[in-house]
Amino acid sequence: ISQCPLREPVFNPNKLRLLQQNERYEQIRQKYDELYPPTDVKYLKEFAKRMRKNEYLPIEDPQWNSNTEHGIPFYDIFNCPDHPPAGYPYHWNTVDVLTNWNPNDLSPPSHNRIHQGICRFNYDTEFHKALNYRNAEVPFILRDDPLLLPTVLRWNQDDYLSTILGDELHKTEYSTSNHLMFYRTKHITNLPDDWSPPMENIEMTFDEWMEKASVQPPPSKDDEHYYFRFNGEYNYSGKPSKGQNTWLYAELPHFNPTKESFYMVEPFQERGVNCRFGMPGNIAETHYDGSRNFILLMGGERRYVLAHPKFCLNMELYPQSHPSGRHSRIDWGDPTEYTDLFKEGMVNEVILQAGDALYLPNFWFHFIQSMTVNYQCNARSGIGEKKKLIKHIHECKFVG
Repeated sequence: ISQCPLREPVFNPNKLRLLQQNERYEQIRQKYDELYPPTDVKYLKEFAKRMRKNEYLPIEDPQWNSNTEHGIPFYDIFNCPDHPPAGYPYHWNTVDVLTNWNPNDLSPPSHNRIHQGICRFNYDTEFHKALNYRNAEVPFILRDDPLLLPTVLRWNQDDYLSTILGDELHKTEYSTSNHLMFYRTKHITNLPDDWSPPMENIEMTFDEWMEKASVQPPPSKDDEHYYFRFNGEYNYSGKPSKGQNTWLYAELPHFNPTKESFYMVEPFQERGVNCRFGMPGNIAETHYDGSRNFILLMGGERRYVLAHPKFCLNMELYPQSHPSGRHSRIDWGDPTEYTDLFKEGMVNEVILQAGDALYLPNFWFHFIQSMTVNYQCNARSGIGEKKKLIKHIHECKFVG
């Protein structure tokens, strides 16, 4: 009886890479779990606190003395009421905020006071408040989730991320200035005559990026900047060749898409985990996203300037037909570019630090500035009050 020859196994480099990565991850994770038990919450809180080099306070506003700010009842951002007050959050004129702290300046104002209007909740004592604000679809910060604190410690050890990511190349945005403007030419039929790509997508290892990001003194606004990025894809099948960077779900169990949770409101709408590591000075131009976002910061500092969707027209967005559609065409660091419409906008700001989780509802505008080397990951999970908020986007002739 003739037999069919055995088929040679097909070499799958992706499967091998994932197996090697998972093996590296398991080894170093075990090492750090033994050194720093995830159950030692007191020590982990102390570590995260040491990582926060600056303390930021809300700027003094004369109208607060009369318990109102643009008609909004007074509230303490560090001791907010159980439910969002009417008109929440506070907002200020965009030019006033940018004059107080120009985005091209890496140093905070000398008084360390910022235009923060969103509440910051402590996980241990105010989680119920955070849940109320999330259900109300308004932005806020939750600090010191004990599930996040072990990751904060691990990611700030010299060998941890370097070992896991190894010598694999990852997409890195490269720019000859501090602006890393998003663009996409797919489905754009007619490119503007004077348009050229505002940045370049290259590949780097984590160690190569870290060497660039850690240079001293930090680069100026006209120097080269690099934005390191990689994504995690949940492995629903359990097979090694399915999914990418699946170890991220062990590091950030908040983003487990198999069940509804505080962080994953509609897990069936998940789109993976997106990690973006910034170097000092990196600027991501103002834009909105069409789905709700939870943003976790494991190390460093990031400045977020936020605007309600009702200020869409004031953001001076590129049209959808432009490669950088839904992003602001204004250089927020250059006052000579401010238009009359832009000057009428209102914003607030916040500095994310290690152990912070920012909830950002869909369609809220955000301008992002890296103050230091920082590690951020985010995940999206569906759309909240779409009908209520998308009308503002439609006013700008945009859709979510």
